[in-house]
Parts: sequence; structure tokens; C-alpha cells
Amino acid sequence: MNTLRIVGLGLLAVAAILIAVTIHVQRDHARKMQGLKILREMTPETLIANCGSPTSDTDALLGPHAGWALTRVMKYKTEKAPYWVNLEFRRERNEPWRLSHFSASTVGVSPSDDNAYIAIPVFPCMAKKAP
Repeated sequence: MNTLRIVGLGLLAVAAILIAVTIHVQRDHARKMQGLKILREMTPETLIANCGSPTSDTDALLGPHAGWALTRVMKYKTEKAPYWVNLEFRRERNEPWRLSHFSASTVGVSPSDDNAYIAIPVFPCMAKKAP
């Protein structure tokens, strides 16, 4: 009888561990997906609303080889690591601005990358909700 209780408690412990691991994996996946969504929907306006005015904000027109697209590079300086962050936005004709590249001293990613969510912890103000 005692053996049956020990086996039963052991199975319960294994089930609890599996549930805890599953919850952790699902939360981690949801956090990554939310980070990707934030980056893929980022516009210059939402960036300024969330993070304030950039240190530098420049526009450029890309020639016919790029389909006459506009680019906008916004640079932020920070007081602690990574010390600087560059966000490059691109706009095709009659299309909204889209983040095309994020770079900092520690990371550089494109929002189309599967691991682009790593940019959020580097520059967390991007993910906050503007008032």
C-alpha cells in the first residue's frame, strides 16, 4: 500500500513539473511573439510617442534601384548600455512607414528575423504603451 502511495505521489510530482515547464514555455513563446508584433508594427510616430524625441532624425530618398523608397533613420543615445540605438524605417510609395532595421552596440536585427524580439530588452521603451 505504501508503495502505491509513493508511486502516486511521484506521478503527481512529475505531472506538476511538466505543467510548470509547459506554462513557462508558453509564456516565453507569447513574450517573443508580442515582441515581434511590436517591432513589425512600429512606426516613427509610435516610437516618438513611446521613447521621446530622438537625438537624430534624418530622411533620405532612395533612387530607382530601390523603387524610390524613403528611409528615415532615428538615433537615440542612452546613459547606460547599449549607449546608442538606431532605428531605420522605410516607406514605399503610398505605404505606411515600416521598421526595416534595428541596431545597437549589442545587437542588430531586422523585424523579419525570427529572433528580432531580442531588440525589446535592449530598448524597452519601444514596448511601452504611449499615454
